[in-house]
Amino acid sequence: MSETQFVTFGCRLNTYESEVMRNHAETAGLENAIVFNTCAVTAEATRQARQAIRRAKSENPEARSSSRAARRRPTRRCSPPCRKSTASSAMKKR
Repeated sequence: MSETQFVTFGCRLNTYESEVMRNHAETAGLENAIVFNTCAVTAEATRQARQAIRRAKSENPEARSSSRAARRRPTRRCSPPCRKSTASSAMKKR
């Protein structure tokens, strides 16, 4: 794996943010990394995101790994589609 993969969970805003991050990563020359963009409104969304991160780490041990636990109150109210977590096409390729 040499290119950067992006996995997005959440609403349309998260999808847009992932595309912005993808452009920044390409510009910066980031390689061999997996970037997760999540929205954990519910406990189920949190569980799914953590499961996907663990799976990605085990399937790609050579990829860069960086964990940052950010516990903060949401600054925006998520729209109803955000309540059901869905994986982006990066995870569906497998």
